[in-house]
Amino acid sequence: MMAPVRVSERDLHTLLGMVADDRGDLPAAGLPDSLLSDLMTVVRGDVVAFSGLDSGRQTHWFGQDVPAKDISAGVQEFWSHYWHCPFSSYPDRTGDLRSVTKISDFYSARQWHSAAIYSDYFRAQEFEHQLAVCLPISAGSDAGPGRTIRLALFPRAGPGFLRA
Repeated sequence: MMAPVRVSERDLHTLLGMVADDRGDLPAAGLPDSLLSDLMTVVRGDVVAFSGLDSGRQTHWFGQDVPAKDISAGVQEFWSHYWHCPFSSYPDRTGDLRSVTKISDFYSARQWHSAAIYSDYFRAQEFEHQLAVCLPISAGSDAGPGRTIRLALFPRAGPGFLRA
């Protein structure tokens, strides 16, 4: 059972301010890097990733990481374990594109460290924890079955995601 994520009123106002800010670094695809960097001031993470996944074709049609990190190493391993990982495949398996999920919603630390996807992909990336949310895709060329846009935060260690 997924535990509810709680956000303080102060953090909510900070997040709303970030979204409302005028950004001069609009990319061709994705979100402004400045917005992703600002997000890490509220939600504790060493890396924030924003990407478009196509689970049917087992590919990413766009991806960005802040700070910039080459996470392409092991991407074949990621996809080879994708459907066997309840956390990674949750949005595709359930159709739930609204829930904020964490690895710990699906695995204990021991279970996660013995999961094939951790051994073959996440360990090499040095990612112990992840918080992820899917964002809706508006109608258009990016929409379709198995295609999701995901925002993920990766703290390497520590108790929780929200900053004190």
